[in-house]
Amino acid sequence: MSTRGSRGRRSSPFEIDLGELQSLGAALGATANQMRLAYSRALNRTVQTLTKASVKLMRQEAGILDAKTIKRRVLSFEHQRESARELGGMKLWYGLNQIRLSELRGMIEGNASWQDEHHKLRDPKTGRYVSDRETSTVRFRPRGAALKDTDFMDAYVGENRKGKKTIFVRGEQNRRREAEMDIYAPMLDKIEDDIFQRVPEIFLHHYETDLKGRVKAGIHTSLRGKRSGGRYRVD
Repeated sequence: MSTRGSRGRRSSPFEIDLGELQSLGAALGATANQMRLAYSRALNRTVQTLTKASVKLMRQEAGILDAKTIKRRVLSFEHQRESARELGGMKLWYGLNQIRLSELRGMIEGNASWQDEHHKLRDPKTGRYVSDRETSTVRFRPRGAALKDTDFMDAYVGENRKGKKTIFVRGEQNRRREAEMDIYAPMLDKIEDDIFQRVPEIFLHHYETDLKGRVKAGIHTSLRGKRSGGRYRVD
């Protein structure tokens, strides 16, 4: 595995320069409480922005069909603060395990098909029923921009339980199973480039926008969520 791939297996914390946030607050004449509240609001909006961008990325780059499937593979969490004075954090989780072909947009190329769902033939040696399945190499051409054409050996084309055309391969004990595609490596690269790299920029934008609004409107919300005029002192 490449260095980049190994790095992706570990958690990827996002470091925010608190000194830069404090300098911006001082330049705007914001109170410590306004900066803390702007930080919390910016964190929440950053999570929303990144989640929306991640869903779009999974749809375009992996070509996942169903919106529910994408949402199950893109989850966001906010760090639970132990006190109102503590700064929160966030975490993004991506489900990059293999995915069934029927859940992806793409084209199937191959003529091998399931001729009869019922067993008709017996093995002359064991006497067990065997299938009259015809298999060969079947190719799947994904429409997701990050995925490449993949050939499946000893495979055939059939319909899954939902009646959708897909590719089946021979699994353990010769049991058929739907073919799956590996999306980990290509999607990890796209997430690092298109999502992780944008975190500081997105957070700072939301923080500055919210803080300017609070200072201009003179909003000083107490730690209990009550608004009051004038400056709020934090001991």
